[in-house]
This record gives sequence, C-alpha cells and structure tokens, in this order.
Amino acid sequence: MAGEKILLADDDNSLRETLQEFLAGQGYAVTPAADGHEAMAAMKEQEFALALLDLMLPGYSGLDLLFLFKAHTPDTEVILFTGHAGLESAVQALRLGAYDYLLKADLRLADLKTLVSRALERRHLALENRELVENISKAQEELVSRRARELTQVRQIAETLAGPLTWDQLVRGLVNLIWDSLPLELLGLQLQGPEAELPLSAFRRRPDVPEATDQTFQNLLQGQLAPDSAAPPAGTPLPAMLWERLQVGNVTLAAGAGRHEPLSPEETELFRIFILQGEAGIKNLVLFDQVKSMAIRDALTGLYNYGYFKEALHYEIEKSRRYKVPLSLLFLDIDDF
Repeated sequence: MAGEKILLADDDNSLRETLQEFLAGQGYAVTPAADGHEAMAAMKEQEFALALLDLMLPGYSGLDLLFLFKAHTPDTEVILFTGHAGLESAVQALRLGAYDYLLKADLRLADLKTLVSRALERRHLALENRELVENISKAQEELVSRRARELTQVRQIAETLAGPLTWDQLVRGLVNLIWDSLPLELLGLQLQGPEAELPLSAFRRRPDVPEATDQTFQNLLQGQLAPDSAAPPAGTPLPAMLWERLQVGNVTLAAGAGRHEPLSPEETELFRIFILQGEAGIKNLVLFDQVKSMAIRDALTGLYNYGYFKEALHYEIEKSRRYKVPLSLLFLDIDDF
C-alpha cells in the first residue's frame, strides 16, 4: 500500500519527526502537522487514507479531529495516541470510530508498522465492499429495468396479436415489434401458404448495411421456405445471425435476423418468443378464415349459403343505385337430391 497518504499530527517535534521519517521509509506520503490548526488545514486540502493524531493537540484535540474526519471523510482510518493513559478517553475514541488507541510510552515502530498496515487494509476492504454493494445494486436495477422492458414487449406482442388481423397486418406488425425491441441490422419475415393473401414478406435493414448484403440475406431467407429446408441456411450475411422456420398446417413462416455484434442468450430467446407468438397469430388467422368460410358456405356442398347471398345482393343493389346501372338476378336451383 505504498504511496498512501497519511496525516501525522503531534506537537512533540522529536516524536513527529521520528515517525515521519519511519513512515516515509515505508513508502507512505506523510503530511506532518504540529497542532490542530495545521491538521485542520491539511484535512481541507486533501483526503487522507490514515490519520495518526495526538489526543492532546493544541487548537483542536485529537477527538475533535476524529469527529471531523468521520463526519466529512468517513473512509479515513484514525489512530489516536497519547502520553497519558485514560480509559474514558480511549472508550470515547473507539466509540467515535477510531481504529485504535495507543500510549506513547508503549509505542514501538514495529508495532506501529503492523498497526498502520492493518488499518489501511481495513480501509481497502471497506472500499471494495462498498463498490461491490454498489455494483450489485446497479446490476439489480438493470435486471429490474430489463425485466420491465421484456414485460412491455410481451404486452406489445399481446396487444398486436390480440385483435383480428389480416395476413399483411400480422407480418408487418411482427416485424415492427422485433425491430423496435432488438438492436438488429437486418431483419426479415416471410409467409407462404395456400391462402389468397400469401405469399407475403417484410424486411428491415439499417442504412449502413450494403444492398448486396441485404440481397444475400433475402435470398437465404427465401430458401428457407422450401419444403426441404429444415436446417438453417449455410450463408452468413452478417457475423451474428438468427434463423427460425415454422410450419403451421399449410403455412410456412421463415424469419431471419442479424448484426455484427454477438447476440446475447436473452436476445436470442426474445427473438424466439416473438416468432412463437407469430406462430400463434398464424393459427388464429387460419382458424378465423375457417370460421369465416363456415359462416358463408354450406357445410354439405361447400357453396356460398343464404347469409352470403344476402350480403352480396345488398352490395350489388347499392352499387347499382349509386352508379345507376341495371341489375339482373338469376336463380338456379341446383339443390336437387
């Protein structure tokens, strides 16, 4: 612990000079003070790791200085020494936070060396413990903040996918959620299936990503839609890539994302959660299309039913009135079994 700053305050010139020379020889930066006023001035100029204070200093006593040290620089360790033994003053010094209390008559340099070393070691441990506690507290705050962000993202997913969506709204909404939630440079999502609105795709890229890299990425993602593409693509448009492929009935979802920096396990898991929520959205849309079809088609023949006929007829009549065009209606009875 060489180089630590020590304040040495004693009105005994001979003892002060001896201790200063000894401590300086141990590698410490020693500031001497002949009375309480000089010690007070030194305290205001700099912070000390350790203070060696005579109890009976002129001006300000050692106890006065001890109180000020603990009030303004509580990390400074203080050792008091005196030429007169007194149990009351020793107890008071320790109660105020002194590291130790010594008698000048019993003072030996070897013992002082050990005592100073131990006092500074305690100070270092206290500082390290405080830093550790602060780091733990900061980590906890960051964890709480991250969990709050994740909950917000999950809520946004639920809000986006909760209402009735079209296939286009599902694709673009999911891409927007992922892009806003993860720091990515490339992102793409494609849907392919027998539905009339499919295939659909949506892509995002950061402006500094070259077009050639983006095109390579889109080609690789397109290849994921092939029926035999169970494994992730072999290409790597960017150093860190994520690929997902899901099959929901006849609908195939392929998603990819990438950036230069490695993706953390939490980011990878969040990307996976988004895609799984997209899978749930696809299932809902497929089910919605089935229900809608059942509502307007006859279960036996598969032809449009009376409900659809009423809607279509109302639409055609309104169009005829609005545009003043003739309307003809032909009934064919094919339900003859």
